[in-house]
This record gives sequence, C-alpha cells and structure tokens, in this order.
Amino acid sequence: MRRFLHRYNQLNKWAITCVMGLLIGLLLAGMSARASSPTAFLLGATGVGFDALTQQEQDRVLAAALSANATMVHAADAAQEVLLVERHQETKDAYQSGHWARRGDAYIYDYATDTLTYALINLETGQVDAKEETQFVQLPLTEGEIDRALDIAYADEALRTKLAALFLAVSGEPLADLSQLNVKAFVFRADSMPEDLNGAARQCGLHRCAQLLIFTHDDVAFEMQPIVDLSFGQVVQVLGQ
Repeated sequence: MRRFLHRYNQLNKWAITCVMGLLIGLLLAGMSARASSPTAFLLGATGVGFDALTQQEQDRVLAAALSANATMVHAADAAQEVLLVERHQETKDAYQSGHWARRGDAYIYDYATDTLTYALINLETGQVDAKEETQFVQLPLTEGEIDRALDIAYADEALRTKLAALFLAVSGEPLADLSQLNVKAFVFRADSMPEDLNGAARQCGLHRCAQLLIFTHDDVAFEMQPIVDLSFGQVVQVLGQ
C-alpha cells in the first residue's frame, strides 16, 4: 500500500508539472504573439469585455454617428472636429449580468453652429441607441485644435510682431517659424474671468476657444496669453498685456 501511494504521489507530481509547463508555454506563446504584432492586436475588428475600442470599432462608431446626422456627414471639414470616440461605460447592473453589448460614445463639435453632438452607437446592431445635441459644453482640445489655434495666433500680424519681439528679448534670436516655440493650450471659457474680457472673448463658452501658453524650448514663458476663437478662426483677446 505504501509503495502504491508513493508511486501515486510521484505520478501526481509529474502530472501537475506537465500541466503547469503546458499552461506557461501557452501563456508565453500568447504574449509573444501580441508582442510580435501589437498593431494587429490593437487594430482587431472587435474587442471584448472591458477592452478599449479597436481602431476598426472606433471607425464604425464614428461612421454611424455621422450618418445619424445629415448635417455632419462632412466631419473631416474644418467646420467640424471629432473630439472623442471611446468605449461606452455601461451601468453596474449590466456589468454584473456578465454580458453587455459593446457600444461606443462619439463626440463631434460643429463650429458653424457651436453645437456638440453626442451619439451612443451599439456595435452589435449598428444602431444609434442615444443621441443628444447641446451647447456650452466644451470637451478638452484635440491635438489638431491646438495646432490650429497656434497657426491662427501666428497668422495674426500684430500678435506675431509682439511674439517676435519677446522671443528676441529672451533668446537673442529672431523668430522665424513656429518650430521655435512650445505651446500648451486649454479650453477657455468666459465665465472664468468675465470682468477682464472684451465683447468677443465673452462669447467663449458658447464658442469653442483656446487659451495658449507660449514658451521657448528653454521653458521661458511669455507673459501674454492669446485667446483664440476656433469657431470664428481668429484671436479675440490677448491676456497679460
């Protein structure tokens, strides 16, 4: 009996070792596949569970959101900006049920009407589960908007002259182009400092505006901060001067 139990324990340990080796091998193989082709993983047609939307899912969400609003079929135009496309956060009850449809949120801003359109897209059915249009709601600026705001500011002749003078004073070099400047930008709302604004800047909040913090590559900040109205495409005020 003892010999039998000893032999049984040896076989049991051997079996456990084999199973563990197999599991580790499968895990490493999966990690290797993802590491060798991360793009394929991220661009997969469909994510699962709590995964962020894949690029294809984002494209489908955006296409469905645009088709749901005939006035926004040209969202690639300068008059509109795709602010955000992301996986929709479901309710706690939905998560506890163990199954929920993959859905995506799309936020698109129309500069012509200063309207933010939100659409909730069901990726399983392709249907629009919810849609809302609102004003005075300003999501964070996109990288494209930041670049555009800086271009608008630099195209303003009076502002460019002042920037060039400040840049020469702090760096000892002439300002030739935008590559010599660093910029941080934030959504600007008039209600943050209404007493110090002119009439045009008071529209910020209804209009989509950017406040620019401009500094050199050596982190020397300029005192003046341009306010750019992205809805109108112009500098409406310069703070700090």
